[in-house]
Amino acid sequence: MLKHSQKNRLFNKSFQSGFTLIELSIVMVILALLIGAAASMFGPSSDKGKSSVLVSNIAEIVANASSFKTVGKTTFTGINIQWMVDRGLLPKPWGDGTTANPWGGSYTAAVNSTNASQLQVTATSVPNESCLAIADSISSSYVSAACSSGTVTVIAK
Repeated sequence: MLKHSQKNRLFNKSFQSGFTLIELSIVMVILALLIGAAASMFGPSSDKGKSSVLVSNIAEIVANASSFKTVGKTTFTGINIQWMVDRGLLPKPWGDGTTANPWGGSYTAAVNSTNASQLQVTATSVPNESCLAIADSISSSYVSAACSSGTVTVIAK
């Protein structure tokens, strides 16, 4: 059975219920911590995904250029990104040289200036930490792979 003071609360419209400022503040702090934890968990994985795309794109450029070279040519002379785009070997946006890689940088491909039987592929605007990791991870697949000032440079046969 309800006491008289409890009955008055049920029927008294001036009685206010809800959350206190302290309770709302605690909830906001918890939400901020959860959002911060989620951001730190998903931030690096997006760079890993971008790195994978970049490695795959470099492999695609090298494979397309190498397939041309194996058709009776001994050098990569005349092969570049625009040449591959014009022949449908690479997506059209790569040909403008500005929006191809996952970080908004560009790819270039050209005959290696010191050895015409080698292809030099570069990818610009790569964050330094990712750049170093990419060069390290693919160096065994090519003649060389290096990182300098956010540019990955690969030399392929």
